[in-house]
Amino acid sequence: MHQYEAAVKKGTITAAVVATILATTASSAQADSVDDDLKPGDTVTALEAGDSIDMPDVAVRGSAPRDGDILIALDDYGNETRVVVNGDQLVALSATVATTPEGQAALREHGIKRPKLAEPMPIGIGPSARAAGCGSTLNWVAPAGGAYYKKTQNCGVIGTSRYTKRTYSWSVVDGGACAKALGHAAAFNGTYWYFRDYWKSGGCKTSPSGSNYITVNWGAVLDKPQIQFRSTSTFAGANGSWTM
Repeated sequence: MHQYEAAVKKGTITAAVVATILATTASSAQADSVDDDLKPGDTVTALEAGDSIDMPDVAVRGSAPRDGDILIALDDYGNETRVVVNGDQLVALSATVATTPEGQAALREHGIKRPKLAEPMPIGIGPSARAAGCGSTLNWVAPAGGAYYKKTQNCGVIGTSRYTKRTYSWSVVDGGACAKALGHAAAFNGTYWYFRDYWKSGGCKTSPSGSNYITVNWGAVLDKPQIQFRSTSTFAGANGSWTM
């Protein structure tokens, strides 16, 4: 079975936490080891339109995918496949494309003769797809005072490998600000793996900052991308943009 990660094009992802974690609910378990910087796995999803992969169990923060939901499935190299949920299968709507040269080389090795190298796919949410989806650039504002303000992207991201990673991009347009992004640290309690939410710091920048990046472990979790910002000034706010 291929490991994959997917961003969900749907309107049913909510802020509520539904803790469905592989073998058991592990939020209260004592971990023997925690890893929020896992090395990439070697799973490659190389699909042509009409091919399918299995839908595995994941830890869910919100509502699980339903038949007809359109996903963007990613393997350990970040290769992307547009798929649709059909029972316990994900069916490819188009051929897998690469977002990195390493991923492109992996696709060639796995039978795709001329894999495309493209930017990560932005996808919308809901029936009209007008809402901001994964890949959309959003604005943020952090008032003066130094408190963190949370921003959430209106889409879902699902990963089925504990090696799955996601990268946030953020910039400061005016003022100075610090950022930290949501991830899920893989933990092993001696019997099974589970995932703890954590916030990874991206440091502090002043305008014009250009693009800055925070890479987090996402793991086998379905959740919304979230990032927090705070102004570095007690007297003046800051603003900028971000995406995932």
